Amino acid sequence: MGFVDKRAYGREIEAVIAGQRFGLDAGVIVDILNASSLLAKPCADIWNRMEQQLGFTSDHTEMFRYLDKLPR
Repeated sequence: MGFVDKRAYGREIEAVIAGQRFGLDAGVIVDILNASSLLAKPCADIWNRMEQQLGFTSDHTEMFRYLDKLPR
């Protein structure tokens, strides 16, 4: 596990602990974290297409405009 992976894992553990302190079920939190990680590749693919079309200096604001113009 690399440094970035360890940091992400640490943040996930902190999220579970914080959620538990607010009365949330740890299993549900883990399920949500696992499901959200499935979105990483599609989001990265969209970001890469956006960068190819708009340039590599685009930010999240430009991404919103780009996504808003896509057909639904």
